[in-house]
Amino acid sequence: MNIGIVTTSFSQAVAGAKFNELSNVLRRNGHSVRIIGQDYPRFAWGSRTARIFASAAAWCQIRQADKLIDLYIVDDYHGLFFNKLTTKQFIVLLPATYATIIRKIKAISFPQRSRYLDFLQYYLYPFLADIQRRACCNAVRIITTCEEASESIQKDYRIEGGRVSIIPAAVDTVKFNPSCDGSRWREKLGITGRKVILSIGQPFFLKGVYHLARAFANILKAYNDAVLVVAGEKDGSCDRKIFKLVSQMGVSDKIIFSGSCPHEEIPDLCASSDIFAHVSLSEGTARVILEAMACGKAILASDTGGTPEIISNGNEGLLVRAMDVPQIEEKLGILLQDPGLRSRLGANARIRAEKLFSWDIIGKRILSLCDGLVKSE
Repeated sequence: MNIGIVTTSFSQAVAGAKFNELSNVLRRNGHSVRIIGQDYPRFAWGSRTARIFASAAAWCQIRQADKLIDLYIVDDYHGLFFNKLTTKQFIVLLPATYATIIRKIKAISFPQRSRYLDFLQYYLYPFLADIQRRACCNAVRIITTCEEASESIQKDYRIEGGRVSIIPAAVDTVKFNPSCDGSRWREKLGITGRKVILSIGQPFFLKGVYHLARAFANILKAYNDAVLVVAGEKDGSCDRKIFKLVSQMGVSDKIIFSGSCPHEEIPDLCASSDIFAHVSLSEGTARVILEAMACGKAILASDTGGTPEIISNGNEGLLVRAMDVPQIEEKLGILLQDPGLRSRLGANARIRAEKLFSWDIIGKRILSLCDGLVKSE
């Protein structure tokens, strides 16, 4: 089978790694794969502008490649116009919906929204949700990562359930493993000998970094040797607000914003941590959680989206309610004071990642879906 994967994801980003790893699985199973799209560097005025240029380049390539392709796998943005570019069947990968994000943000009190949220970004969400809806309408099948996203696609975007398949995200369990060496990152960040809590993700508001930072600041008196490392691209007024918050709390020396991290360096960054925290407001299946699990790290995560589907509370990690600062504080304290618990949770997390979420397993599920669609055409 000849499969075209269409994306504007940047090669060094987490999403870009997802498409590269998927293409490798498909090739290992005897299929011809062509990645259609153009990676552009992140311009000074933001990645959205770069994606516009990348999309135009991808659409031109589709015209040239169409005769050689049996089935396309596309990211959500490309699905909008895809039926105008080809008569071939295509699958849309939709890890989570903007409709869900909008609903969860609306549930937050206005003072909290105004304090933390970048309103320009927020007012773009309905537009992005409409793009997702139109993309889903055009696709022969939509692959999403969790039950919450599946329900949103059916309810908010009015897609019949038979066209939606739930296949969780995947992780390279060879690349991400407990033997990764975090010493270079500890030296680079000046955190050697400290208890390290790591959070990876952006935008910081949706990933719960504000509430994680407040909870962390509250426990510093009891755990003065702890440090919080936040990895993610610094972008927009939303993120400037958290820098201001950290400064006001007087913990600028304890909370380190390391900036964006190339995906090939994330295994060692994960290895530098003792606890991986991802207390996001809204989520599909977070690949960064799976990557930390594969590295054998104890997880602290919010019970939102697909996270409870990959972590059993008390077995692979501890789950908290999103935005619940006292509960986040309590669970952080439990993990910081008990190295035996961290080791047990990390070992269980590694076993679960290998057993259920490796690319060999998830890739074959996607491949089986593709085979069925082509045969039924």
